[in-house]
Amino acid sequence: MRIIRSLVLALCLAGFAPEQAAAHWWHHSPECDPDSVGSGNVSISDSVTGAFWTFSIGFEVFDDDNCANPKPVTGSFTYVYTVTATDQGPLPISLEELRVLLDDVEFVSEAGVITGGPGVAPVSVTTQAGPQQSVVAAFTPGDFTLGDTSLPIYVVSPYRPGNGLISLQVIPFSGTGAALVPAVLPEACPCNSLFWKLRALNWWWVRHYFPGSQFSELKTRAVEISGGIFTDEADLVSALFHLGFFSAKRRAEHQLAALALNIAAGDLFPGNTKCRIFPGTELDLDGDGVADSTVDEQLGVIIAGIDSGDANQQHDAFEIALDINLGRTVIDAVEFH
Repeated sequence: MRIIRSLVLALCLAGFAPEQAAAHWWHHSPECDPDSVGSGNVSISDSVTGAFWTFSIGFEVFDDDNCANPKPVTGSFTYVYTVTATDQGPLPISLEELRVLLDDVEFVSEAGVITGGPGVAPVSVTTQAGPQQSVVAAFTPGDFTLGDTSLPIYVVSPYRPGNGLISLQVIPFSGTGAALVPAVLPEACPCNSLFWKLRALNWWWVRHYFPGSQFSELKTRAVEISGGIFTDEADLVSALFHLGFFSAKRRAEHQLAALALNIAAGDLFPGNTKCRIFPGTELDLDGDGVADSTVDEQLGVIIAGIDSGDANQQHDAFEIALDINLGRTVIDAVEFH
């Protein structure tokens, strides 16, 4: 999770500014600072009456192994947001809603409020799908007025911090401000074909990964990802068990089966810390330390190579998939413990 430490540089962007880290009552350990901290203002105005309201937004982001993290989850980040009503014009009004705007609510594994200290508690913290996907903290009308500060609202996500927006609603008016939100793909931790073969065998020391119906869901999604190379789950699993020593096509299909399962695991269970990779995960194909392709692009190359009927292209497809599954070409591949 070393990437987050470089993201403090993003805090100087317009809309919010970095703060000096300070211990708050919700920190597990006052000796540790958040990995990122910042604040900004949201101004809401009514052009007809001239009324206005100003709110201060504070946010902190914690790595999973940060000893101050109030809600640590392995392989994920914890985002904590607070809002304070700092100024208003002649018409008093109360804050009714805070939204952390997201590209997809599937980025969020958990959301809620931290209790045990001073602040106004929201009546609910929920994820909301639809055209404005977000984590929504709703407050009782009249409860949140000038000078009040909310209890900390937290969001747990495997997605890394990126620049985003928070929206505040004082019915019928609203305004937005900048903050770090879950936006950047999680770090990849692909599994090799041996792991997936053992999981298909329900081997005792790996069967706790993707338990219950999860492995069946992975196989169904992997068949879809394979672009027609595998016709059904049985075909996919069969490919895991043939190494194809005398067939370039079989070797390529063997590695494609594992790659498709890795992508399916990232798609369906992005918070898992055993096997996950994403279509947008960046790859370094020439070993210069710079990304020059993505998993999705190379997946297309692999499928085309297998379909080509040419042994050389099928061998190339095998090597591309093998390098991804072993993490050789994956930028910032990690192994969680």
